[in-house]
This record gives sequence, C-alpha cells and structure tokens, in this order.
Amino acid sequence: ETKIDSIDYRTWDLVTLFNEINLHFKNSIKDPIQLQKIGLQDFSEILDRQKGSETYRPTLFDLLAHTALNFYKSGENNITRPADKFEINDPEYLCEASSFIPLQIPLNDSTSLQARALQIYQELIRFHKNDATSEALVQVDLDRLNFIHQNAVFENKDQHYLEVLQNSAQLFTGNPVSGLYQYEIALLYDQWGGTYEPGTKETYRWKRKEAVALCESVMDEFPKSRGAEKCAALKLSILNPTLTIQSELNVPIQTPSRLLVNYKNYDQLKLTAYSISKSQREKLSKLYPEEKQLLFIKKLNISKEWETSLKNEKDYQNHSTEILLPSFANDFYIILAEPKTDDKFVMQLNTFAYSLVQVTDMALVETTTNMADIFQVINRNNGSPISGAQVQFSYTKNYDGQILTKNLTTDKMGQVQLPRTQDRWTNVSSEITFKGDKAYFGEYYIEPNYGRDK
Repeated sequence: ETKIDSIDYRTWDLVTLFNEINLHFKNSIKDPIQLQKIGLQDFSEILDRQKGSETYRPTLFDLLAHTALNFYKSGENNITRPADKFEINDPEYLCEASSFIPLQIPLNDSTSLQARALQIYQELIRFHKNDATSEALVQVDLDRLNFIHQNAVFENKDQHYLEVLQNSAQLFTGNPVSGLYQYEIALLYDQWGGTYEPGTKETYRWKRKEAVALCESVMDEFPKSRGAEKCAALKLSILNPTLTIQSELNVPIQTPSRLLVNYKNYDQLKLTAYSISKSQREKLSKLYPEEKQLLFIKKLNISKEWETSLKNEKDYQNHSTEILLPSFANDFYIILAEPKTDDKFVMQLNTFAYSLVQVTDMALVETTTNMADIFQVINRNNGSPISGAQVQFSYTKNYDGQILTKNLTTDKMGQVQLPRTQDRWTNVSSEITFKGDKAYFGEYYIEPNYGRDK
C-alpha cells in the first residue's frame, strides 16, 4: 500500500494499518525452526512470567506465535473483504490435532485473520507434537479447538466439537491431560443444560447432571491435575444453589395468596413473615451488603413462620413454583425465605431471599388531567369507592429537598384532587387510613401547569 506518510500511522487508512500490522506479525515468526531453538532465559529481564509458564511457552517461537495469535484471534476487521472471503465453513477444520497438522489452509484471502490464526496453530501443534510431555501440545490444541468452535459457521458444530474432544481424551487415556479434554466436554454439557426451559426446551435438561458426573470422574482419577482443578470449579458452579422469591406488593387482609419461588438445588424452605414499619423499610433499602440486610431483618418482630417442600430431582436446573402465602392482618411484612438443609456446603453460603408485601383492603388509582391529578381510593376486593378515607400526601417541591405534607379526605366517589400549579412535586407518596386499615402507596410525580397563573 502507498502511504500518505510512511512515518505517521495516524494518516493511514484501515487497510494500510491492517497490512502493516499483519506484515510485522508474519515477519516475527517467519523462521520458526530457528526461533524454536531459542529459549527464553536471555529475555527474563523484559518478560513478566507467571509460575509454570515455561511449560507452555518454552521457546521464543512460542512467545511470538501466541503474541501474534492475540491479534489474529481478536475478530475479523472492518476492512472490505473479498467476495470469496475465508470462513471456517468446513467441518474438517474441527478435527484431532494429528489430522489438523497436514490440512491445507487457504491464504488467498489476505484480509483473513482466522486463516492466519489456523496456520499459526498448525505450526505450534507441529512443533509440540513430539514433546517429552504433553502439556504444551494439549493446551494449544484446546485453544485451537475452542477458537474453531466459536468461529465455525457450519451446521452441527457442537456435535463435531464434542466428538473431537471425546476422541482426543481417548488418545490420552491414563494421562492427566485427558482431564482437560474431559473438562471441556463437561463445560459444553453445562452450556447445553443452560438452554433448558421447563415444558418447552427439555432436550438438555439432564446435561448438567452428566457434567457433574464427568467432573467427578476426572477429580477421582487425576486428583492433583489441572483438569481436576478446573472440574472442581465447574462442579462448584453447577451445584451452587440459587433462590429468589416474589409476591404481589399488595394483598387483601386475612386472605391467603401465593408466593413465586425461583430456585436451584433446594429441597425445603423455611419462611418467616416479619412486621416492618415505614422507617424500617427505608433503612433496609439502604443497607449493603446482603449480610447486613439479613441481620437487620432477623431483628424485626416475627408474625408467622412456616415451612415448605420444593421438588428437587437433582437435575441442577433452575425451577419455579408457587407456594401458599398464609393470611395476615393489615400491615407491611417482609417475607424471608431461607434453605432448610443439613448440607454444610449450602449452609455456608448463607443464601436467603426476601420480598415485601403490604396487606390492605385498599387500592389507590391515579388519573391525570391538564389541570389536576386525581387519586381514587377503592376497595381492593370489589372495586367500590371508599368515601371518608384520610389521605396524607408527602412530597418535595421543586427539588428543594424539604418534605411537605398535605391532608385530604376522599369524597363520595373515593376521590381526592391535587390541582396543578407552577410547582413540580416529586417523591410523592401517600398514607391512607380508613376504619383501622392503613396503607402506603407511591411514588408519584406531579407535573407543573406552566400555563396557570401564580
């Protein structure tokens, strides 16, 4: 490419910049045989080396080849590509290491990062295939398989990937490095299991169970290997329990309702309802981390306690179910859900979930006009208007931070009106009382009426 300025790269277009980078990376490893004879001892002062890195990057060739791969694996560039651009569209690229070495990688598409990456992988695998130990070969082969799997555009690539991993693991039977291929299989199973949806996508429901079994077999056979270490982390992730609960924000007085539970890897829950005041709710909302929230909740007054069983078929999947929420008197409650189990691992996680619920027979409906905001108090159970209810609005005016209040009484239609002025009301909340029933609603926002006289 002809450069406008051969020194100032800021004047180069994208094609020129790419070609220049590509040229330097190609030149850096154009004599692989010679580079493979040079160790890294003489470069120790300029290298930031990790413990054990010499196993996987023993020569200058390894270092430079992997540095080049970081560029070629970064994703296809945005420059104009030829009509016959290179793509990983043939399953033959997803094969065992020995079969990959002799493959012809077409390099007629000079813009292809992927083709150049595959060629470098070939050179690395060819170099390490006769190593005294298999660690470097297996690691670069796994990197290569993962790269091809991620970027392949042919059909059934997951199945091809699985078969190659299984065949490669079989080739190293009895060698701890086989556990690294087994780990990748388990990881694929876990990803498949993540697509499970009850009733609609059932195909891979039990794949996470297979992943755990595979991890355990690697951990048993090669307990101190890298494969076992990676498998232990994956198993921990799959077995990690989760729990969330969700209730309706408002439910009628002394009327049973339902609580939605989303969970993974739990059999039983202990549920506790705590009474909570407005000031306590505000304090809880500002607490962090979760441990402080739990300690705060457990100091509240207990209203009811009960237990429930959850269906757990050991598929290690997320499930949802509705459970009964008992009837309560008028108040605000925190519903706390905690696992009930003797499993020490689960107990150490201190997992919990909570949901707020207000028990009241009242509901508040807002409508707006250009001149006013109208609020109607109605009976939650039958929709009839509630006349004579006391409504106290709390708000701030024009963002000045001062909290103001306004008291009104609902008319025969259960309504109160807030005429619009030139002031803007923010953080508007309401406290409503009627015949022993107290409820809180909000927040609302009341726009000013700009055309109204002061």
